[in-house]
Amino acid sequence: MTHTAAVSPVERDVPTRLVPLDAALLAALAASDLDEASRLSGLAVPASLAGERWLWELRALQLEHSPGDLEWVARLLVSGDEVVGHAGFHGGPDDDGVVELGYWVAPHRRRQGFGAEALRLLVLWGRDDPRVRTLRACVAPSNDGSTRLVLRAGFEHRGEVEDEHDGTEAVLELDVA
Repeated sequence: MTHTAAVSPVERDVPTRLVPLDAALLAALAASDLDEASRLSGLAVPASLAGERWLWELRALQLEHSPGDLEWVARLLVSGDEVVGHAGFHGGPDDDGVVELGYWVAPHRRRQGFGAEALRLLVLWGRDDPRVRTLRACVAPSNDGSTRLVLRAGFEHRGEVEDEHDGTEAVLELDVA
């Protein structure tokens, strides 16, 4: 499933979409092989995505144990024919129908509305899937931009969690059932 929405206020005529990754594309990203990732996706994958190698490696390992998560874990965030970031969930819905979302925008495309578009597409995706009851965003307290973004999207603060990699994070949730 590819989700599409209007882009930033600057480029309203260019659609933004989430492009699914297959195992080969994920492996190329995990190896920081941007030429192969570009060939497989048919898109110019920016060098900044190589800085996200830790995520691609984590997702590749995750899929070894839980192959069904492939449809959930990561998609390229594409505007027109340009990869501007990635977005997805940490896995499929848990037993309570909760999915945790995440998004990243390439540094040269930040503050242009792409984070908001990624979030909007993820919310649409969650609302479209009957297995999903709650969308969760865990945000570092120092990340004011993401906190404001998810609060504007209707998420509510539900507490804090200690993440082994990122430290203390605010838990924000949106009920979509």
